Amino acid sequence: MSRGRVAFISEHASPVALLGSQDAGGQNVYVDEVSRNLADLGWDVDIFTRRPSPTDPDEVDWAPGVRVVNLDFGPRAPMLKDDMWPFMPVFRDRIREWVNENNRRYDVIHGNFWMSGWVAADLGLQLGVPVVQIFHATGLTKRRHQGDDDTSPPDRIDVELDVVRIADRIIAQCPAEASELIQDYGARPNRVTVIPSAVNIERFRPIDQLEARRQIGIPDNTLLVAYVGRMLPRKDPRNIVRALARLVDERDGDVQLMLVGGETREPDLSATPELGEIVALAERLGVADRLILTGKRQPDELHLYYSAADVAVTTPWYEPFGLTPLEAMACGTPVIGADVGGISYTIADGATGLLIPSRDPFALADALKYMLSQPELRTQMGSAARERVEQHFTWRRVAERTACLYDELCRDRSRAQSFDPLITHSPTRRIAKEESQMAAEMTKVAIVTGAGSGLGAATAQRFAAGGYAVACVDIRRETAERTASDLRQCGTQCVAIGCDAGSESDVAAAIDLIHNELGRVDVVVNNAAIDHTMSVEEMTIEQWDQVIAVNLRGPFLLAKAVWPLMRRQGGGHIVNIASTAATRAWANASAYHASKWGVVGFGRGLGVEGRPHGIRVTTIIPGGMRTHFFDRFVEQGIPMPDECNLQRPETVADVIFYATQMPSQTCKRSSSRQ
Repeated sequence: MSRGRVAFISEHASPVALLGSQDAGGQNVYVDEVSRNLADLGWDVDIFTRRPSPTDPDEVDWAPGVRVVNLDFGPRAPMLKDDMWPFMPVFRDRIREWVNENNRRYDVIHGNFWMSGWVAADLGLQLGVPVVQIFHATGLTKRRHQGDDDTSPPDRIDVELDVVRIADRIIAQCPAEASELIQDYGARPNRVTVIPSAVNIERFRPIDQLEARRQIGIPDNTLLVAYVGRMLPRKDPRNIVRALARLVDERDGDVQLMLVGGETREPDLSATPELGEIVALAERLGVADRLILTGKRQPDELHLYYSAADVAVTTPWYEPFGLTPLEAMACGTPVIGADVGGISYTIADGATGLLIPSRDPFALADALKYMLSQPELRTQMGSAARERVEQHFTWRRVAERTACLYDELCRDRSRAQSFDPLITHSPTRRIAKEESQMAAEMTKVAIVTGAGSGLGAATAQRFAAGGYAVACVDIRRETAERTASDLRQCGTQCVAIGCDAGSESDVAAAIDLIHNELGRVDVVVNNAAIDHTMSVEEMTIEQWDQVIAVNLRGPFLLAKAVWPLMRRQGGGHIVNIASTAATRAWANASAYHASKWGVVGFGRGLGVEGRPHGIRVTTIIPGGMRTHFFDRFVEQGIPMPDECNLQRPETVADVIFYATQMPSQTCKRSSSRQ
């Protein structure tokens, strides 16, 4: 049974097109892989694109459940993608005609790139269909890095701004892109979803290095550096040549640079002008004999080239995401990459490869020298790289998350947008006009631990009421999901995560998931806590360690995990929940006292560290509350406190929320006691 039908709009990037040429790359792979995997999950996918050549058929049954629809617009000769913009109204009309002729109905329209985003937004308004948009690259980023060399049409950024306003959801491929969409384009954070792209782990797989070299004709004893990708100035393969020259000057050994890509299967310097520039540079630097030019290769061949290499390198000026580092990692090859865009996200620096500044051949030469001199390290990094890809970057995972996004939109077909109807049939004008208050609607994100019940649930509800997206974290995922489900019914964007707050791996995975799903972290409320009420003589070392792990180690782990995210955002707020156990004492609670005194001291020291980065730290000391905390008193024969002295958890939740809303200059010490 079909789960639904989606129209993929991709004006220049068809899955049928050959890869490796100037305008065929990551977007082609994305459209191909996501459509196939969506079909496996029950979605019917039609891909609308420009007919690559006059001899191509009108329709191609590309995979089970996936059809490519080739439409004509513009001249019949090959076109660069930047030249296609004036023909987008024709492309839109051709799609509408095909839809009417074939009596097709779509549940979702999925735009790829800014031009198809214009088409998708326009059709979405005409047909009343929800629109999902992925830009693959934005005009502001391109202009920022290419300057006068940017060949984009002048309307691009204005059109992107309109698409951002109209699209129901925008997919960002990494946290950096999400931040750009929110900060530079004014996207509503609750409409931006981070879904990283991925790699086909069956196609890109490790094979024995010597066997790979035998198949592609590389000598066994060569130290081989590989660049795989398009030959464009912004991809900066010249940077690798400059680093190679420095490396050759400093060390002995047969170091070779293999360049895989171009416009033709056999290397052709006239057909691929950048390749000619690379060779000329290598000749001037005296390393032309160190180059291996392979020409363009297709995806099913590339694992041989990655596996043959000792290290892969990619140092572009900028990179919205970047698939080639993931392809190399999937083949078990460590990667040296520029610390930009999505590459900063996919490469685990020091674990699966190294991150270095872009446009810095000296740093690249040093990194190559370090990697090439340590074969055991390369093997270790290669294994870790493959494992990281399998865990986080598979196309099946991308499709599952995209399908969930579709399902969410299909459940709410009402378009909660106040846009005028379509007002233009020309790409030289804006799609819609609206006086927007986007900045005032920016959705912040709060993480609440121990959110399954009591104070944690009340705090999650309070932040949701305050307009935050909420990550509900609890040792038991089912209780976290119960709180999250209640919030979703009220329209709050939230995620539920099962996590042991005292476990480093659990916390790291939770923060990674939260950042992927919600795009940022503004507030962390460290509320999770446990206690063993017994004397020191009765308490085991394991029980002591459990209390300290959750109550004190947990806030440390959460703070450590979110610290770099908040620092990059320019600030955030960490709220640690202590207890009156940090101000007075009672018997049979030594571990609890120790942990809560520690929370107070930890918060004070952390606040000093955070001040230069705009990260605020507040410690709340609540008194007794009417929660399940006291249920165990009855079971253990401990006298219950007077009900009149217990406060509602909602009261403390109000204090927590209020503390995070106070001006940054405010000095406070918070308590909530009755």
